[in-house]
Amino acid sequence: MDVAAELPLQIYPNPVTDYLIIGTNSADESGLQLLIFDSSSKLISEISGCFNNEIRLPRELTNGNYIVQFRDKQNQLQRKSIMVIR
Repeated sequence: MDVAAELPLQIYPNPVTDYLIIGTNSADESGLQLLIFDSSSKLISEISGCFNNEIRLPRELTNGNYIVQFRDKQNQLQRKSIMVIR
């Protein structure tokens, strides 16, 4: 079984209000899967999108810290912490 490589990316702005942008050096900038977990590791939302575009966060996300996990078409992974302020 292959171990997924780490996906090189940056997310901004952080803290997040309504949307986030994912910046990467990846040649393929489509097919992003974004999973959002709360502080107890419960899956809150699953969003598909593209790199370098605004990704709107669900309105039900309240103020707090969340973990976002990104996966691209090559199954590369990255986990980041974000703070939501609304």
